[in-house]
Amino acid sequence: MEKWTCRQTAMLGGFMIFSAVVGVAPSLVTYGAGSTGWLAIFPAIIALLPALFLWTAICRRQGGFSELCTRAVGKAGSKLLFFLLAVWNTIFTAYKLYYMLEKLDFTLYNFISPSMLCVIVLIPVCFALFYGPALQGRMAQLLGPLILLTYLPFCFLLLRTADWSQLQIRSQDLPNAALTSLQLTGLWLTGLYPLLACDLLSDRQNSSHIGWTVGLFCPLITLIAVIPVVAGLGATLTAQLPTPALSAMKLVTLFNRIKRVEAFVFPAWFLTDFISIILLSFLSLRCWKKVWHFREIPAVVPGFGVLLFGLSSLFSANQQQVLAFVSVILSGGNWLFMGVIPLLLWLTATVKERLHSKRPQPAFPSSV
Repeated sequence: MEKWTCRQTAMLGGFMIFSAVVGVAPSLVTYGAGSTGWLAIFPAIIALLPALFLWTAICRRQGGFSELCTRAVGKAGSKLLFFLLAVWNTIFTAYKLYYMLEKLDFTLYNFISPSMLCVIVLIPVCFALFYGPALQGRMAQLLGPLILLTYLPFCFLLLRTADWSQLQIRSQDLPNAALTSLQLTGLWLTGLYPLLACDLLSDRQNSSHIGWTVGLFCPLITLIAVIPVVAGLGATLTAQLPTPALSAMKLVTLFNRIKRVEAFVFPAWFLTDFISIILLSFLSLRCWKKVWHFREIPAVVPGFGVLLFGLSSLFSANQQQVLAFVSVILSGGNWLFMGVIPLLLWLTATVKERLHSKRPQPAFPSSV
């Protein structure tokens, strides 16, 4: 069976976080709390810690998340849970596909119809799914440092045009910032999605490395993504734009002469979306496999691609609806499937195991 190392798994989680945070976090924090919204990052760290410890413990169990479900709620309950998880992951994948298409249409390929663009993106996604998890791990390991080296210089260049008064802290917005921190934590929980397949880890006993990496990467990349954009565009404008990071990228110049340097950053950002879609598709198909018990994942990849094509066309490009989906549905779904349900499963399985260990064992007469 193909395996992931803990380093590859942590990098896959980093891709999920980068893809979600860079695109949505600036609008999310400013829409909820204005110029004070960036403070939501700090209470969000505290809210994230229990989920990190929980998933580290789940990874170290023999059999991982799948075995935990069976131990806690039985085979029938586990099948129902994986059905709900498969539906959720499929919807999440379709949203990621839609959002990537919107960015492509906004920046580079607005002369291609959305349907054709969707097909162009789905063909390599389906092709990557045929090669299984090993390809995803290698892609993350090779492309992760390259994407960071491309994105970080852009943020430092954007800081040159920053207006620091746009980050002013207002006491009346502090309660809204606290509420926004819960939504931001829900966004960060996307970094734990690779652990749904923690049975693929080759060194699960070192899974604390994944927790530390995700725990450090979430606030750092969010600060780097939010502060330059909000300081460059202003809190009011950032909250109104569907993709504020793309608009901020167009403000960057080199030596006040060379423009359109965002062309170097766009491909890196699109790569994170692309790998996130591949990973979410793979996790969705694994969940569907546990429900329907089909033999091999590649056999259903074409049908899954058609399903994603149909679902992605149902999302609207309205900014208010996108932010409502992210702040309520996406964050709430991540809290439910990556926080609340795993915690309940862990507690149920732990109680059952302790009761079973205290149950008196029948005494058998020794054989003559």
